[in-house]
Amino acid sequence: MSQPVTDAVQASETTCAPVDKTPVPAPSSRNTPVIPPYQPDSPPEPALSEPEADDLHFARTGLEPVSSVWHISPMQDDIEHLQNMAFRLAFELAEVMGCDRDLLPVSDERSAGFCLIDGPDVHPFSCLLHALTGEISTDRHELTLTAVLLGTAGREAVPLLDDSQTVKFLRLLRIIRRLRELQREITPEMLTM
Repeated sequence: MSQPVTDAVQASETTCAPVDKTPVPAPSSRNTPVIPPYQPDSPPEPALSEPEADDLHFARTGLEPVSSVWHISPMQDDIEHLQNMAFRLAFELAEVMGCDRDLLPVSDERSAGFCLIDGPDVHPFSCLLHALTGEISTDRHELTLTAVLLGTAGREAVPLLDDSQTVKFLRLLRIIRRLRELQREITPEMLTM
């Protein structure tokens, strides 16, 4: 009787490899110090995955390109930088609507970074932008967020802002929210300095 083929293959595969007889030093804690793993003071911010980072590629244009609606760089997380960003975003949105002349930059410690000009012919969209600041204004013109961002089911009722401009509008909301948060932390004593 002959051996099965599998046994014959096994016998030929079990050839011995040459043994390396080079001496290997034993591990010693004296020669290799134990270094604790790096532990940052604050938890790291989650990195955007490739698909998330590319989701807003269409909004990376203009005076204030937007790559993330929510993230604010730690280097720009102060009142002055946020005011400048808010003005650039508001100006760019107003420019699209043809009312950029209605906005002025403001760098007062308590401002949102921009204000409206005084005049009877202020565009309704400029009033909407100014309403985002929370500063008291007389609503001379009423423009709803539905009209600006969503539109309605009617064929002619398309939103006033396209996708890129809507992302910038949302970014403006985020910037003003963070700016107001920082401004609430200012004590009256800090303002008189």
